[in-house]
Amino acid sequence: MSYNQLWKVVLVSCVIIRAVSSTFGMDDRIECGRRKLKTVFLIRNGNDAIVGHWPWHATIFHLKGKELEYACGGSILDQNTILTAAHCVTRVSGVIHRRHIYVQLGRIELKQEQDYIQSHDVQEIFVHPKFSQKSIAHDIALVKLASNITFTKYVQPVCIWNLNDQENPIIGKNGTIVGFGLTENDTVSDRLKNALIGIVDPLQCIESDRGAFGHLLTSEMICGKGQNGVSACNGDSGGGMFFEINGKWFVRGLVSFTPGRENNSHLCDGNKNTVFTDVAKYEGWITQYVDLRLLHDPNDLIVEHDERLK
Repeated sequence: MSYNQLWKVVLVSCVIIRAVSSTFGMDDRIECGRRKLKTVFLIRNGNDAIVGHWPWHATIFHLKGKELEYACGGSILDQNTILTAAHCVTRVSGVIHRRHIYVQLGRIELKQEQDYIQSHDVQEIFVHPKFSQKSIAHDIALVKLASNITFTKYVQPVCIWNLNDQENPIIGKNGTIVGFGLTENDTVSDRLKNALIGIVDPLQCIESDRGAFGHLLTSEMICGKGQNGVSACNGDSGGGMFFEINGKWFVRGLVSFTPGRENNSHLCDGNKNTVFTDVAKYEGWITQYVDLRLLHDPNDLIVEHDERLK
């Protein structure tokens, strides 16, 4: 092979490598987990959320007759995928028809309309194949929207947790939950709220209420508890539990269930622990349905991510 031929081979190889890099490289990734607005926290006694503070939060409505009724929360993963709890999109009879579910993005007040709120019909719903309404196991689902999301200062995707999937590093750490659930007055909050939830050791969680958690808690679940009556409650289901790592926000949990009160099992007990679906355990299932450019390179954070959890 002549020098000129060798040079052409090297040049072509470089072009191919560069093309592949530009297609799948770091620069082509979808940025996730970053707020675009500078801001100065299912939530009982939580603080009111600020516009743009949780741009990845999605509000899910069910169509009841001719009216839309607030149902659950969710998290934006990519340009047309919402992560939520399976029980938010199912009934005993099966998956709710897509035409009976609507998703709004950028909303922080249920009764107040804003120009930046986006509304989307649903194209398809994927419920985890092992989900059980009886045991509440594998309480996770993906909602595919009929139209693409427009990312703005008020609407952004969150990062999928593809770091260490073990629970031990986050025990004792605080995650943030977001939702429109019941307030301390047992009324649905008109304003989006956020609150800190501490991650509880699974054995301690079971010991706190064997009747509620003894037969339900699995390795695919996370147990958490707030302070002074702060907890996830009715209506917070499906909303995310988020951790900030090196300036990026990751979704690690989905609000699944809180034990009911003794006098009314249909309302949550704000003094009890809350159980979250552990998103990290379902990364493989989730990535079948999302834009892979969203996945963060775990090597960027692997050194300090356990210590940087907030």
